[in-house]
Amino acid sequence: MDNDLANLIVGNETGKTVYAARQDSYAELVKDRGIASTVVSYTPFRFGEVMAGGGDTRDYRKFFYNADGRVVKKFDFDDNGDISAKEESIFDKTLKWKLLQTNIITAEDSVVETFEYKVLKGKHKMKKYTFTNPKWLRPKVDLYEHDAFGRISKRTSYGLLGDPELITHYLYDTDNDTKVRYRHVTLPDETLVFTMMYDYDSKKDKQTALYSFMLAPEEVTALRNAGTGWQLESVSRSMWEYDANGNNVLFQRDEKFTPALDMLSAAGETFLPQNSRVLTEKTTRDFQKISGKYYLVRETEWLTRMNEPLKAVKDFRYYDSKGKRIYPPET
Repeated sequence: MDNDLANLIVGNETGKTVYAARQDSYAELVKDRGIASTVVSYTPFRFGEVMAGGGDTRDYRKFFYNADGRVVKKFDFDDNGDISAKEESIFDKTLKWKLLQTNIITAEDSVVETFEYKVLKGKHKMKKYTFTNPKWLRPKVDLYEHDAFGRISKRTSYGLLGDPELITHYLYDTDNDTKVRYRHVTLPDETLVFTMMYDYDSKKDKQTALYSFMLAPEEVTALRNAGTGWQLESVSRSMWEYDANGNNVLFQRDEKFTPALDMLSAAGETFLPQNSRVLTEKTTRDFQKISGKYYLVRETEWLTRMNEPLKAVKDFRYYDSKGKRIYPPET
């Protein structure tokens, strides 16, 4: 398989997985806190400090939620404060977590995602995902299969020609596990594309890392069993760290250095002092306890080239269903 295409697929799949983990985290922070909407403001740094008076601060995103903390509507704003993108999701009226459809509108496109389910062992499981763009002759489709325990075991992704393009196999540590350990992606002829490996905390409650390898699962397992340092052989590595209260306070991603990455990186990002890895993303998060519950109040984006918190900050404002500001408290 062409390396550029393989790298693109790896990037897309890891990006979607990280995004899904982030959304689950946000949902937990919104649920049962009386939050109906959130406004996120973006402020760049100047000489290592936020601009005094917030001269460059702008609201760039707004979220609205359902009772399960899931986003039902999202706006992106441009530098002029105009809506640059709108995303609206429809959830099941009874099962508030159950996403049925998402409509995404930008100046260039209007696309629709639909989600279909089936009931296995009394639980609703994903059966079919469809991505429709009116500019295409046909949609992209993912079909899901499940094992005897009701867990996803296989996903077949169909391209714009209606033919299978990628096959994803889901592998678990034991029959009792509900969280996947490996996602093994191949072409329909079983040619390896890549393998994603998930790591969790000791209780398998929170995700702590996501690795991608150009190896089959059994090869990754052998690498892990061979000793320490196996993480540095991953193509990419995403890591989450939590404080004593279970809040995700750090996310960072790095990649194994390659000549291709050197050409694509922003003049060569920070090289970590281990096995020539490149830091590509880093975000720290601050929380505040209000009425016994924690709220995410700020995210700081790091300038990865320097590995310093000098890029920008995102501040969060929360509102209830009547538009009253929950945080920061109104004075």
